[in-house]
Amino acid sequence: MKLRNIIDPRSLSGTGFLSILVTILIITPTIGSFWIFTEYHKQKENLVKIREHYMDIYKTRLQDDISNTVNFINYKKSSADERVKAIIEEKVRNAHSLAAHIYNTDKHRLPEAILRSRIIETLRTVKWDDGNGYYFILDQNGVMVLHADTPELEGQDMTGTKDVDGQFMIRDILSLARDKGSGFYRYLWSKPGSKGTGHVKITYVKNFETFNWIICAGFYVKDMEKKIKDEILDQISQSAADKDRYTFILGKDGFCLSHPSARYLKKNVIQTTPPDIGKLYKELIDLSIKNGMNYVEYPVEKPSTGLIAPKLTYMVFLRDFEWIIGTGVYLDDIEQIIETEKESFNNELRRNILIISWFSFLLIILSLTLGFVITNRLYQGMNLFTDFFKKAATSDIKINETRLIFNEFKLLGRLANQMVEDRVSKEEALRRAMLETVNIQNMLKNITDSMPSALIAIDQNMKIIQWNKKIEKTTGITARVAEGRLLTDLLPFTPKETEVIEKTFRDGIPYTQARVLETKEKEKRYEDITVYPLVTHRVKGAVIRIDDTTEKVRIEEMMIQSEKMMSVGGLAAGMAHEINNPLSGIIGNADVLRNRVLSDLSANMTAAEEIGVDFAQIKKYAEKRGLPTILENIRQAANRAAVIVSDMLSFSRMSSSSFSSFNIAELLDKTIELASTGYDLKKKFDFKTIKLTRLYDADMPPVMCDGRKLQQVFLNILSNGAQAMGETEALRVPEFTLKISCDRARAIIHIEDNGPGIPESIRKRIFEPFFTTKGVGVGTGLGLSVSYFIITNHHKGTLEVESKPGKGTAFIIRIPVNPA
Repeated sequence: MKLRNIIDPRSLSGTGFLSILVTILIITPTIGSFWIFTEYHKQKENLVKIREHYMDIYKTRLQDDISNTVNFINYKKSSADERVKAIIEEKVRNAHSLAAHIYNTDKHRLPEAILRSRIIETLRTVKWDDGNGYYFILDQNGVMVLHADTPELEGQDMTGTKDVDGQFMIRDILSLARDKGSGFYRYLWSKPGSKGTGHVKITYVKNFETFNWIICAGFYVKDMEKKIKDEILDQISQSAADKDRYTFILGKDGFCLSHPSARYLKKNVIQTTPPDIGKLYKELIDLSIKNGMNYVEYPVEKPSTGLIAPKLTYMVFLRDFEWIIGTGVYLDDIEQIIETEKESFNNELRRNILIISWFSFLLIILSLTLGFVITNRLYQGMNLFTDFFKKAATSDIKINETRLIFNEFKLLGRLANQMVEDRVSKEEALRRAMLETVNIQNMLKNITDSMPSALIAIDQNMKIIQWNKKIEKTTGITARVAEGRLLTDLLPFTPKETEVIEKTFRDGIPYTQARVLETKEKEKRYEDITVYPLVTHRVKGAVIRIDDTTEKVRIEEMMIQSEKMMSVGGLAAGMAHEINNPLSGIIGNADVLRNRVLSDLSANMTAAEEIGVDFAQIKKYAEKRGLPTILENIRQAANRAAVIVSDMLSFSRMSSSSFSSFNIAELLDKTIELASTGYDLKKKFDFKTIKLTRLYDADMPPVMCDGRKLQQVFLNILSNGAQAMGETEALRVPEFTLKISCDRARAIIHIEDNGPGIPESIRKRIFEPFFTTKGVGVGTGLGLSVSYFIITNHHKGTLEVESKPGKGTAFIIRIPVNPA
């Protein structure tokens, strides 16, 4: 560009150039001289005060840092109660909803007692917080209906229970539930695994009006405070600005809870550092505890340089947590700043003097340069717009308005940037919509993964489109592997189950196949398979829900059996009392008849002489006619009837015995000795020829039980097994396998034979009273029924039978070690 254009007042460049030139010629010498003189004296004063100034700044900064940390800790601590309340309220409301769901689902088809039991057993299994959180249920009279952690309390009146302060806590809970329906109750209670009894516990209670229950759940505030402490330490450990500026936390004993350096973290700084440093830390901690806060200067190694440098540390004692919180700054930075300020001032002063001295000479050069600069800025402005329009179509680039000098260019720049912002906002709206779609998909995935049922979504071609966590756990196949593959390639569905899926596709309504029998890990499991149609405007398919109903089926079978036993028990008791009287008459009169006809009693002979008959001839006649055999048959038949009556009475006399502590192994061995000499067993099979394999747990504890009745159960099972093996001609070596073990609070007795086994049709009825497969006169059909009643009603246990034809039969007895 030519020089005449630069000094032309009619051009933009000329106007700017002349204005700058005049201003510089007038103002610069005056201002420069005054500035140099003033700055020289001011700098001398500043250098004296600068250290104090920076010390004040650093102290204020340290106070602010510690204050922010303490405020953060207090905020987290204040949220403990609310977090506890939120957790237990959610748990109780979930339990209330679950109980209501169970009741509403089955209230028209199941008795109320079964519904109560089902709700109790369902909530018993629900625990959280590593097993420390659980439910308990009270009725309106204060009787414990459910206590998932201490089942021994169930059935007890808890209204006399007091907390640490002597308050009748159960009564207060009853009043709270009665007056408000629900609410929180706070009390002091002992905490398992912790010293002392003054641990704050908060319990949330809510009425379950259907059964007049109060559903409750509690949580220790101390547990939440521990979690909050861990969160605080984790947050502080991640907040270090750099190596030289950080916050640390010590305990009263010098144990380092938070520090960015592994050299100190989780170590006692008093004990693990050199003696002089450890002594210094001890003094700092003591001063902080005594005064509540403390400033201290001391030399220490600087992390960024590895050199010893003076450090200013501010420490505060937090009494609630018994923490010493500290942060500091290295003071060598101040000295560096002072030296930098001195050097900067001297350089600036020399530079300004040089500038002023040469200013006149440089004015012309600067003016010419400025003219070229202004002109160049015009060209730069045009270039900015050119580059912008080239890139704006494919990127979010904006014009840097600060680089535009002239207002016209700035206006154009704002309009251009507005155009870009409009386009970016629309693209951002589209991105948010896509992100929301992804979030909804993830939320639906989380919902299905949190369900206890196995869920599989398939399309109309039977390809898997969703596979939740439960089915992953059941099959061991991850969703990544399963999704996109054919359902029939991964799960062994039977043709009948496949037909249910196809029928759902065809009819568009749900279908359920209940009690599908599966064998998993040598255990029979029952499943309900429900197929729901899935029809949208884009996808047609189905959702398959698989629920494990094994426990439900077992409970139903047990309840059916118990109802049968109760019905027969009542009938048996009445019949037994009615039969006993005439039966006694039959046995007594048969004995009298034998004595008067067959015994050589003086009264018999005298009576025969009085009628002129020889008594010996009467005896001979009776023997000739088989009268002794007839009388013996009468006696045996009556005795057999008496045994049946005795078994029938067992149903109504189960509570007449008392419990004692017994060694189960000894009871079983004594029963085997009795079976080895028993006449009934030898009549069909010699028990001594049976091989016995004993697998007894050496650590088996004594069991509270009725030993005599338990031996009766063992003898019935052993007798039936021995007779079954004796009737199997192809069996070379008959064998009983006897196992005794303990599963938590239950003793398990496993008696297994290698006989012919029991067909499924007979196995289902094996515990029914008077049901027998033996011939007439061989069995009464009450042995296993009485055994079942002894175990389930008298001992509150379970008796199960497992059998496969040709593979033998196993009876599994489970009874509590210490019944409540």
